[in-house]
Amino acid sequence: MTSFENPKAIRHFQSICDSCQDLVTRFYKPSDLKLYGDGYLQASRNCSSLEQNDQE
Repeated sequence: MTSFENPKAIRHFQSICDSCQDLVTRFYKPSDLKLYGDGYLQASRNCSSLEQNDQE
């Protein structure tokens, strides 16, 4: 199963996208969006909620 077929990875990706869209509508800067995305990914790495190849 690839990352594009893993339901858990898809849910995480959708969550990041939805949150970033919400931040854009509240006029956050692109640097803030990058910071949010990086923090989300780091948190998912720390709690091992996704396999290594899905995190890439």
